[in-house]
Amino acid sequence: MPRPPPTTKARNAALDRTRTFLTLVVLLHHAVIPYTHFGHTDPKSWIGFDVIVLATDSFFMAMFFFLSGLFVWPGLARKGPLDYLRDRLIRLGLPFVIGAFTIIPLAYYAIELRRDPGVGFAEFWSKTITEGPWPSGPIWFPLGVACLRRGRERPLQALPHASRPDQSPVAARP
Repeated sequence: MPRPPPTTKARNAALDRTRTFLTLVVLLHHAVIPYTHFGHTDPKSWIGFDVIVLATDSFFMAMFFFLSGLFVWPGLARKGPLDYLRDRLIRLGLPFVIGAFTIIPLAYYAIELRRDPGVGFAEFWSKTITEGPWPSGPIWFPLGVACLRRGRERPLQALPHASRPDQSPVAARP
């Protein structure tokens, strides 16, 4: 007996392009930070890079949180709070931990070398892991939403959400 073809979820091209654009903005933002007044690493910073950082920093994280929020409620409804949290911890927490022990110390080491050219990487890595700097990450957002949903199941279902057109006031009209 032949199997039916797998169903694929419809993609929203506008949301895909928005995420791609925001990802490129984040890359640009972080690429120029070391060459700005804000990065505190280049005493001869170019004012154009400062303008780029000021302009991009004013919106990209808010937009990422907005896009994330569009898909939190359907994910919670589909998976339930515990499975949703487990999935988020694997998809966000694991890369964050790996990055915190590898990429982040490498990035901060380059800055530390400007302050103290004699410090070795092993010494710096050990200090970074035990004392910091430890940057915060976006992991708190889905954790907080899942806890909120678990505690207040009924009131949240009544709220209209852009990602749930069946619950929006426009869809309810005859």
